Amino acid sequence: MKPFISFIVPFFFLLNPSSQEIYLSQSKTIHIATDENIDFTQSEILLNHKKLEDLHEFVFTVDKEGKNVLEYTLVNEAGEIVEKGERIYILDTQNPEIKVSQGYVEFEDSIGLFEDSNVRVEIKDDTLSQEEIYVDDKRTELENGSIFLKTENKTLKIEVSDHAGHRVKKEFKIEVLEPVEMFSSVDSAYTLDPTYQIFSEQDLSDYELVVNGDAQDSFIYDFEKEQEYFILVRHKRYPDLIVFSQHLDYYNHPLELNLQADRYKSNSSIHVLCETQNEYLEEVKIFDSLGNNYDLGQSIEYKAKENSSQKIELTAMAKDLFGRVVSKKLDLQLSTLAPEMELSLNDRKMLEDKEYVFVDVDSLDIQSTAQRKEEFRVDGAVKQYVSLEAALRDLPKGKTLAYFVRLEDEFGNTSQKLYTFKKEYKAPLVSQETYNSTRDVIESRVWSVDEKGEVKLVENHEEKVWHPLIYMDPEELVSGKQADIIFFNMKEIKALRINGKEIDISSLKKDSMGNWKYTYTIPRQSKEIKVEVKDASNQWLKKTSSVKSANNTSIYYWIPCILLLLFFIVVKYV
Repeated sequence: MKPFISFIVPFFFLLNPSSQEIYLSQSKTIHIATDENIDFTQSEILLNHKKLEDLHEFVFTVDKEGKNVLEYTLVNEAGEIVEKGERIYILDTQNPEIKVSQGYVEFEDSIGLFEDSNVRVEIKDDTLSQEEIYVDDKRTELENGSIFLKTENKTLKIEVSDHAGHRVKKEFKIEVLEPVEMFSSVDSAYTLDPTYQIFSEQDLSDYELVVNGDAQDSFIYDFEKEQEYFILVRHKRYPDLIVFSQHLDYYNHPLELNLQADRYKSNSSIHVLCETQNEYLEEVKIFDSLGNNYDLGQSIEYKAKENSSQKIELTAMAKDLFGRVVSKKLDLQLSTLAPEMELSLNDRKMLEDKEYVFVDVDSLDIQSTAQRKEEFRVDGAVKQYVSLEAALRDLPKGKTLAYFVRLEDEFGNTSQKLYTFKKEYKAPLVSQETYNSTRDVIESRVWSVDEKGEVKLVENHEEKVWHPLIYMDPEELVSGKQADIIFFNMKEIKALRINGKEIDISSLKKDSMGNWKYTYTIPRQSKEIKVEVKDASNQWLKKTSSVKSANNTSIYYWIPCILLLLFFIVVKYV
């Protein structure tokens, strides 16, 4: 039956007989021709599901890229559907795209190869109809979208065409590239050196240095800003061919570590803060001589203890990602001990609770690290003197001088002292020191003889004699057992040896009486213990004690054994 409608497509189009799809290479205006009995007012024509209006002009335009569907329903003047169907127009205005690549490298007109390898071939076109690939003019086929090329190959040709009539031909020249080896002046991800350089023993004229996306004229680059840098070396003809890359941070500020205390000596507390502004820190250690560890930025506090003195060494160490190391150290002191002062007049030590009688000032020595605030009173009346020596020299004979002194040390601790002096008429002084073995004291006495020849005792002083002593507890020493070695009347121990072996004096402890003590395990084969100790005067004190063997078994143990042995002998032979 003859159709009631026909579509006239001017210019060029292709018809795919198998699918009845019409391919257009450009936008087209299509004329509609129908039978004269067709009533367009009742008929319906849809293009891409949209009804065409004004069909009396008998034309429509295909201008949408891709698939266009024309659906029509023809109705005659009697209102009867005489024909219903559809046509498909495919508009393809784009040429096929050919892309040849290897990894991240896309080739334009030549292919650079370091060695025999695969290259990927991608052909993009929605209406592709035919593709032809030639290597050195020899037809070949793609395998999984790739083709294998050898360095001996010269050319790669690709020809493609689509159903819309587009045809594209692309030819690549195959170039053999020499492998290159290079290294930079920076061997890590961080650098302090403002100058960056690429080194190679090969010719790099076909390559260029790129820093943060900008190509450079040479392989030397000077960092100007503290920031991250993305560096690569690429081939000039194949910009996507990267043969070297590096990511690093440049920093030119010194590594600083702030370790600061609100005070360095105190009788109450010390606060310390450790901080740094470096953003490239790798490691920070903060520790003190007391065995404590702290974190960066942590507030550190030390508190003084009652009637004690303490020295603390605080150390902070920081290491950054550039390999730099910096350390800071603080020496801190806490003390609540009252400041002391030693006063000697005419080579005799003054005591606070004694009145010192003198005639002339031959020598005066004041030993104290504390600051002194002095007050002088002569027979109760306040006097002004520039110094104690001036007050003593100006003191009238027969008068008494009261010397009040307030001491304040560098920690803020204070104490008060009072010394009393009486100036006599010039007369000879007689002194005597004797040792009282019964009471174990040294008796010091001083007499003066006045102008009338009368003898007067002006000073009477006793000082207890403390003898150093080494004591073993228990008194009966047994091999393999422990013994406490106690050192009596020794304020300081400088060295200790037991049986000739040096002992770490830090392992000594004090007992409840304040004496130094060392717990010693007696070796099983020892016959004796020889203890040698050096005191504050560098004198060696020695003591040797015998050791009882732990293997000495009592005779009461052997008697039952002997009787049992005799029993077995009698049973055997009787």
